[in-house]
Amino acid sequence: KIDFIVKMDGCQLWSPDNPFLYDLELSTSGDNTSTRFGMRTFAVKKDSGVFFLNDKPYYMRGTNVCIFRFFEDPDRNGLPWDSKWVTKLHDRFKEMHWNSIRYCIGFPPERWYEIADSVGFLIQDEYPVWTGGKGGFERLLKGITSKQLSAEYLDWMRERWNHPCVVVWDAQNESVNDTTGKAILLARSYDLSNRPWDNGWAA
Repeated sequence: KIDFIVKMDGCQLWSPDNPFLYDLELSTSGDNTSTRFGMRTFAVKKDSGVFFLNDKPYYMRGTNVCIFRFFEDPDRNGLPWDSKWVTKLHDRFKEMHWNSIRYCIGFPPERWYEIADSVGFLIQDEYPVWTGGKGGFERLLKGITSKQLSAEYLDWMRERWNHPCVVVWDAQNESVNDTTGKAILLARSYDLSNRPWDNGWAA
């Protein structure tokens, strides 16, 4: 394993208005890989609650995509996996002057994130925990611990973190419980450079 830093002084910043992407290619004498990524910052100002994209105020306007409800539609056929159709859908969203999408009640295919990167959308990526009011989590997800859930959160973030479109990591939806909050704190406390998923920690 080799860790190294590539300096990118003066890099182009990614935004919905300028969805500029970089391709990184790595190779050795016996292997090669590539990944696509964008450079941007995203933060919320605690005093005002205003989101800042690349150090400038940015207001999110958009919609929800409940992909699993679409999966249940018998007329959907292969549309969720049809790149042309998914791109057209995002173009329609753009026509309505939207710049953000919340993926809720399940994740869409990977291609949706790639398209959001390339056409320029901010994604609130929601982890599929949805158990309703008090007692629902314990009833529906009995035995799920904060430690186990935090390991899942880390794997989820690792899978998505090269997508500049993903700006909000949403740990749950409408679930009254203490487990997800504790899992968030656990995930935040781990040094990602130690790659806990490679050391049996997630088990």
